[in-house]
Order: sequence, then C-alpha cells, then structure tokens
Amino acid sequence: MSKWEDAQKLEPIHWLEKKEDITDTEYRKKIEQRSLLLQRLLSSYIDCSNPGLTVLEIGGGATQLIDFFPSRNRHAVDPLADMYTTEFADVLNQDVIWKQAKAEELGYEDDTFDIVIARNVLDHVESLETVLSEIRRVVKKDGIVYVGLNVFSGPLYLYRYIHKDKEHPYTFSHASINRALLRGGFGMLEVVRDSALQMTHFTELESQAFVKKLLRSIFLGLNCYHFSEFVLSKGSR
Repeated sequence: MSKWEDAQKLEPIHWLEKKEDITDTEYRKKIEQRSLLLQRLLSSYIDCSNPGLTVLEIGGGATQLIDFFPSRNRHAVDPLADMYTTEFADVLNQDVIWKQAKAEELGYEDDTFDIVIARNVLDHVESLETVLSEIRRVVKKDGIVYVGLNVFSGPLYLYRYIHKDKEHPYTFSHASINRALLRGGFGMLEVVRDSALQMTHFTELESQAFVKKLLRSIFLGLNCYHFSEFVLSKGSR
C-alpha cells in the first residue's frame, strides 16, 4: 500500500474528530477571512469580483476557500468528496460543484479554469509532478494558480523529512516547493511568506495533548513552522 493510500485512510478520521470545531460559526468566519484575503491577493492579477470566472479548488475539504468566491461557476475536487459533502453539508456552499477525484486525474478539459486554488494540498498528493502537470493543463493560458502550504525549516524540517508524517507523503521547505513549482513550468508572479492570518493555522484543529502542544510551542518559538503562498501564471514550456 502506498503512502498516499495510507494517508487517505487517516484523513477522514482527522476531519470527523474535528467536526464540531470545523462547523463552529466562529471558525467558519475565519475561513471566510482567509478566502477574502486570497481574493485580495489575486486581485492584482485577475478580477475576482467577476461572477463569470470559472474557479477550481483542489483538496479544500470542509474548509475550502472557494465557498466565499463570487463566481457562479465554482468546482471542487477531492478524493474524499462524498464524505465532505455528506458530513459537512450544513456548512458547505451548496452552489459549488463537487467531483470525487484525485488531483492527479482532474478530469476536466484543457484550459478550463480562470483560477485554480491548491491550499495545503501538494504535501498530501501521490505524485507531485503529475498534480502540477494537471493544474497547468486545466488552467487557462491567462489564468492564475494559487498554491499555499505548510513548510518547515531548521530542526523540524530535518525531523519531518526523515520521519514522514503518515498524513503527508511530502515534506517541503520554502526553497524546495519553490523549486518544484518552477520545474513544473509555472511563472512566479508573487510570493507571500508567513502571513499572520495563515500562521494561526498551526494551532488550529491540532492535538491538545500536552506533549504535542509543548512541541508545537517550542518549534514555533524556534521559527521552524512557516506558511508559503505562491501566485503563479501558467508559464510557458
């Protein structure tokens, strides 16, 4: 069994254990804040207020940002889509069109989307190269891709690189994911590191066990946790 298959078995456990927190009104407001922050970030490159845009979010789960985009044509892809749309139906935007699929096999036509969003996804996939190729394929020539994810540095990066987290087949530093995106053929439009709102992610929905809380506190204090965001063009190859 592959690392990705192992991770997929663990994902529903995590989401369902945190269901009460995820569906809490205050937490939903935080997701909306992140979505609005993303829309502001992308607004330098594309008019996010345009309801005619075609937008795709990959692997957003029950906290996807696309729920708060004004587009009338929003799509979500996740290998666990059926679970999310059943268990979190009360809080997910019912206007979003869901598809149960892997990011390696998106199943859309070439040049379909104006915006593709992948937040905390690329460390969960089975084949990074295939996923990046699929994203480039489905985004329009003048479209925008947003990638945001947890990255690590210092002793925490070394530890996680050697001792893989079962839910995350890939571990990245800022430099390694930056190189991967460039190798994938994308053009780099903007990079944001450690946005204050995004950094709160590291203490949300995480284990409250004393030892794990202590370790998180230590590594945050050592500046080993990071959140890197990339605004990308399709680029040329």
